[in-house]
Amino acid sequence: MKLLSLLLSRVGVRAMVTAPINDTLRLATMQTCLDVWPREIISEVIRSEGHFAITLVNQSVAYFRSTDNPDHLRGPNLGVVWMDEGALSDYEAWLVLLGTLREEPGRAFVTTTPAGFNWVYREFAQELREGYELINTSTQANFKLSPQYLKTLRESYQGDYALQEIEGRFVALGGGCVFDVGVLAELNKQARDGETFRNYVVGRRYVAALDPAGEGEDRHSLSVLDCQTGEYVVDLTLRVPVGEFALRAHQALRAYQEPMLQVEPNGVGLAMVEAMRGLGYRRFWVPDPKNGKVGQPMGSVLRDRLIVGLSEGIRQGALVIYSKKAIDELFSFVRHPKTGKAGAAQGAHDDRAVAMMWANWLSGQAMATGVGLRAQVVRVSA
Repeated sequence: MKLLSLLLSRVGVRAMVTAPINDTLRLATMQTCLDVWPREIISEVIRSEGHFAITLVNQSVAYFRSTDNPDHLRGPNLGVVWMDEGALSDYEAWLVLLGTLREEPGRAFVTTTPAGFNWVYREFAQELREGYELINTSTQANFKLSPQYLKTLRESYQGDYALQEIEGRFVALGGGCVFDVGVLAELNKQARDGETFRNYVVGRRYVAALDPAGEGEDRHSLSVLDCQTGEYVVDLTLRVPVGEFALRAHQALRAYQEPMLQVEPNGVGLAMVEAMRGLGYRRFWVPDPKNGKVGQPMGSVLRDRLIVGLSEGIRQGALVIYSKKAIDELFSFVRHPKTGKAGAAQGAHDDRAVAMMWANWLSGQAMATGVGLRAQVVRVSA
């Protein structure tokens, strides 16, 4: 109803309503609007393939889009933005949508069940911010839900899961954050958006790691680490085909004189290596020179070592992270009590976290072996 009141506040208001996927958008978010808005104020409803919209009699219109690809949200001039189930959408989508608020009344709001201490927590709950407001409401306050339904929820959901799903509280579902949240909070104060955070410095030693999209995933992530200062200088994470990411990664790495690169040798990783070789990149980490195979595989034991290495580096202040989106992922990286496995909390991602772990590990490997850490010297002809 908040959206409706804004649409009726003036003639011709344009709004964007989002959900994480089209099914949620079509079956829940848009249908809820149609169920509760008075029929007499609706002049047109469009529900064609890939295009959903509701136009009101005052010519205000609400467009409905999924956030599965944030770049597809760019372009329109809007007066209102509503992100439904925002915690399950990427922070990038929120930033893109904020950039579309060029018209009156210029309002944006998020409705969601929390999903750990991710971007929603930091945007709205971590500290008081001018122009931001957090409203917490329990599911039990919803007068449209039957007593039997609420009783079933209370009986089925226990502990932290009940706090999150019923009470709408921010909790580290499944376990605490693996990384020191106090240090992350301090790093977050100087963090910013972007892909490149420090330019190449002659004589510095760099390493890089690329976490390719896994099965059922669609994001690749590249991290570049300055071995001498402990600064993560590049955070490139995109939802694009292998060939396009290989091109972008190659361009980013050339700016740092093509540092040694670790790519996990899964199916997508090997395709990425071949694509980058086709572009002329040659400096890949080869664990065993005898067999010449590119990339260190990740087993469960090594994974735990990578996590501990990154965690200790952050805790001791040896590693510096400038990427706001990377810190966002680290806040949501938790250890699940039933399995003991650490990973992204529900609705969160760990692409950047894994790339940073690999870069930190590779820095140690290169330091120990002396491979790939020769200082890059630029020769200038007289």
